[in-house]
Formats: sequence, structure tokens, C-alpha cells
Amino acid sequence: MAKNRRSVLLLVLFLLLPPGCAGLNKKPPVKQYFDLQTPLPPIPEGQSCTGEPLLIRELIMGPAFDSHAFIYRTGQGSYQADFYNEFITYPARLITEKITEGLCRTPYFTQPLTATRAAITHRLSGKVTRLYGDFTDPASPKAVMEIRLVL
Repeated sequence: MAKNRRSVLLLVLFLLLPPGCAGLNKKPPVKQYFDLQTPLPPIPEGQSCTGEPLLIRELIMGPAFDSHAFIYRTGQGSYQADFYNEFITYPARLITEKITEGLCRTPYFTQPLTATRAAITHRLSGKVTRLYGDFTDPASPKAVMEIRLVL
């Protein structure tokens, strides 16, 4: 009998509660996503993608900056991630795409049509060692990107 009363009481309480969590009408945080924009020079007529085949491997991110979120330097050896601002995709992929676009717009390199070793005369690999916004001087914020490339 006590078990039935408890069940009825729980049912009444459940029915009296408003649907959902009352008072929790907070909107989810708004995140912003960003791409990298690089100014590319105009391509001279007939000089684009005519050079040596270049295989470009996706860059590796240094572990300290391996994040979709923006990283900010706030002091000497002090960094923080920004929850609300992120790259639209993995930063190493974005940087690799921009380097590929830039090099293939020159008369020096072209992307190899096949992945056979005989068709590739040059290889490019690299590591992004730093990628952050430097806010140590609030009057003069800077974007910092350091990349080590091996051709």
C-alpha cells in the first residue's frame, strides 16, 4: 500500500512540473568559425602550374597549439584557449591548403597527377611550431605563426 502511495505521489509531482527544466531558458553559446585568408599574386598568362611536380604533405601541428580553438598568449609563458572562436577546420589542413595554392600558382611547381615515386621530383613537409594571438601588450595585439618547412 505504501508503495502505491509513493508511486501516485511521484506521478502527481511529475504531472505538476512544467515541461522541460523550469527557469533554464538560457540560449546556447554562439561560436564563430574562421578561415585563413592569404593574398595571392595574380597568375601571369601561361605561367601557372608548369614547373616540377611537388608533393605536399599535410603539415604537423606542434602539440602546444594543436587545437581548433584560437590560442591567446596572455603573458610570459601563459596561454589560454578561446571557446567561442575557432578555425573552421583543423589549422594544419588550412595552412597546408594555402601553401599548396600559393606554390601551384607559381611557374616553379605543379601538383603531381599520380602518386608514383617516379612522377615526384620534390617533396614538401613541415611543422607549425607556433600559432597564436599575442595579447601581452593590449595596445598592440599580434598574430604569430611560425612554420618549419623541409623541401
